[in-house]
Amino acid sequence: MRMGHFFSLGDGKVGQFLSPRVLVVRSPFQAHRLPRRTTEFSCFGFDTFSQAQRFIQSLSHLGLRFELRPGKVLPHSAYEVILWGNTDLARTLAFWDRHDLRQFQLPSETLQVRSKSAPSSPDSTPAIAA
Repeated sequence: MRMGHFFSLGDGKVGQFLSPRVLVVRSPFQAHRLPRRTTEFSCFGFDTFSQAQRFIQSLSHLGLRFELRPGKVLPHSAYEVILWGNTDLARTLAFWDRHDLRQFQLPSETLQVRSKSAPSSPDSTPAIAA
């Protein structure tokens, strides 16, 4: 799964992963015949039913059209919430999903960078020969 790259889903549909848990699907060649709401949808992946249930409660409070189903399109998700239209919300949620991933991955990467860049002792710095 490569973030931001488009790929074919068949039947004239094109997918784009905005984060590991957010996929936007469009039908660009049917856009002129159908309203935009029916040609675009977003898939949000969840590991547990309770996570998906909390998310759809938020969507229902906003009055958005959605569908909850077992995972089909997203490879590592047990449940998917399909949100029809409204890809701006998907972009915003994907941004925060990527932000959370970076935040949790940052300590280990920072430690690796520190161990490579910082010398372990002051005596280990290379001497400059004239």
